[in-house]
Amino acid sequence: AFSPVFNALPVRRLALHREPAEHVLPMVFVDLPTLTVENTEQTYRTVTAGSPGTPAVVGFAAGSFAADMTVDDDGFVLDYPGIASRVTL
Repeated sequence: AFSPVFNALPVRRLALHREPAEHVLPMVFVDLPTLTVENTEQTYRTVTAGSPGTPAVVGFAAGSFAADMTVDDDGFVLDYPGIASRVTL
């Protein structure tokens, strides 16, 4: 839950950081520590497609939660409001 790494998978696979699109995807959520499994749907949509050197913004929604993630040229999360931000060294 709340992992920007797992959110990057559909963004990269569907190239949502490069081409405008919207997809509703079936997912399985595994609760920890109970290991309860729940089927769910998540929606990913391009808010702003990126270009070389310019981040993209991809919207994510599941249930009542929604956020716009900023992703780099490779589709990896730079900023996920309220969840995570990439630290640069």
